[in-house]
Amino acid sequence: DVGSIARQVYLNVVIRPSRAAAAEAWRAVVATHAPLPEESALHAGGMPAEVAADVRPWLDAGVDEIVAVFRSPWDLATIERLPEVRGALSLDRS
Repeated sequence: DVGSIARQVYLNVVIRPSRAAAAEAWRAVVATHAPLPEESALHAGGMPAEVAADVRPWLDAGVDEIVAVFRSPWDLATIERLPEVRGALSLDRS
């Protein structure tokens, strides 16, 4: 049954005070880890509400679970604020 398939997407996510600051932080990750070209895009960046807006189209397309990809050293600034993104997505659906 196709309806029973859980759809996941893995996204590069960085939460910072601005989209520009998120992009800058992501460039440092790319410089350190040299991901493959198809893995090097920053999919969602900025403040939690901006990140929620960036991932919303994935959810609207039927994705069941967003998996944020983190590389060492762990981005604690983003990890600590992920609940705000979850909250913004919940508010967005009500």
